[in-house]
Amino acid sequence: MGVLFIVSGILAADSENLSAAGLTEIDMNDPPKGIFWEDWQEVFLGESKIGYSRSTFSRKGGRIFSSNLMSMRLSRGPVEVSLESEQKTVETVSGEPLFFQIKMLMGSLPVTIDGEIKGDFLQVKTSQAGNLQTSEYPWSKGALLFWGLTRETIQHGFEAGTQYQLPLFNPEIRLDGPVQTVIAVGKMEPLIKKGEFSEGRKVTTTMDLGSGYFESISWLDEEGRALKTLFPMGGMALTLYNSDESSALANFVPADLFGFSLLDLPEKIPQDAKAVTFAIKFKKQLESPFFWPASYSQNIVSSDLEGALIKVTQANHEALKGSPGGGAEGENFSDFLTGNANINIEDEKLIVLASKAAGQSTEPIEEADLLRKFASRYISQKSLSVGFATASEVAINPVGDCTEHAVFLAALGRIRNLPSRIAVGLAYLPEFQGKENILGFHMWTQFYLNGYWVDFDAALGESETSPTRIAFYTGSLDENSLFDMTLPFMRLMGNLDVEIESISY
Repeated sequence: MGVLFIVSGILAADSENLSAAGLTEIDMNDPPKGIFWEDWQEVFLGESKIGYSRSTFSRKGGRIFSSNLMSMRLSRGPVEVSLESEQKTVETVSGEPLFFQIKMLMGSLPVTIDGEIKGDFLQVKTSQAGNLQTSEYPWSKGALLFWGLTRETIQHGFEAGTQYQLPLFNPEIRLDGPVQTVIAVGKMEPLIKKGEFSEGRKVTTTMDLGSGYFESISWLDEEGRALKTLFPMGGMALTLYNSDESSALANFVPADLFGFSLLDLPEKIPQDAKAVTFAIKFKKQLESPFFWPASYSQNIVSSDLEGALIKVTQANHEALKGSPGGGAEGENFSDFLTGNANINIEDEKLIVLASKAAGQSTEPIEEADLLRKFASRYISQKSLSVGFATASEVAINPVGDCTEHAVFLAALGRIRNLPSRIAVGLAYLPEFQGKENILGFHMWTQFYLNGYWVDFDAALGESETSPTRIAFYTGSLDENSLFDMTLPFMRLMGNLDVEIESISY
């Protein structure tokens, strides 16, 4: 669950740079030497203060260095989880991108991503626990990192009615190109900042992510400093308030993420159920369609802006073996067979574990089952204390919850040449923390077998999975899909009612 909010938190801090808080009086063509801007913010999820951010710009010679540190504390039931990310960039004074670095601590081992622009290409190096991966992407001329984006924002100014589009390159969203970002300046509005009334100029930032739009709203004072930034997230909101250092670092009250994601189900799903049809209603009608993923077990009966009817069927591997195959004509499986920062298939320890898990099996469905059983056993300590660990980290430190099980199993599959992806959605729990019949956030693995994407759930110990999961999103979990994974929850959570339409036995 950690990834949902750590990515949002990072974006929130970056958006403060977009609003150029406190920079309106600085000469953008010749800023001072040394640190010439510093901004502290308090981060809230709902009513709980969960962390802080610190952002700086400094100059050395003809280079501008930016730093953005985001630190958050979250609770998952009775367990507290700490998440931290720092992004640094190097640009010319005129705003030309040169280099960026991201350091993330979402498990127990930090992940570092270094990116260097070399002419028409971006070279990316990802390292964790001694493992190094190198990849290369085309570089889009004119793409902006955060100093370049800040310069452009200042030059456009904050007059009401101003609107423009800029190509933001945010490596925490995707590495394969910039995100087109529209900035619209509105009127002065009253606002409440931590219980106090104030006034600020409304600035809306909208990012086109291809898979959907992500919007933030800032309110600026007369000097252009962001007083408040809001990120709507279903039934809750991630909010940043301008602050000083001592206030930003004090008085954390970790938010309960489980409470945020849990949904009541009006009735029980019996253990012998073979199929369940879920009726999903949106409390507030969506403005654009939501694309539910289909799989061997999940059939989208109907879907519109008001909700969906989804039939989930228990997996049957014998029937799957005898099936003529579902087929996926034209589908590109390269992303589901290659490695990335979260699923490093070149990790020697993972390679050894995959071979041990599969044994002598050569039949794909049987092999997938063996890998699932191994992953369920290997992660011997079932714990909510890990934010989001990579497969390499799980191989070294076999601790975690559903996210660690899903990523680890996906890595084992790819090493054995089984296309794999992760599924994110809701799973039924008969009882959890004193509540009965609930749906809660869950992540599991899907393998492409005999023409179908088939569910395997290492966390819940199921290969022939029960009809108790609703997938919101599926993806390769590469660097370009990690943020996309969070969008469905940010869009739907707090806006869902789920009932059981029918049960088949």
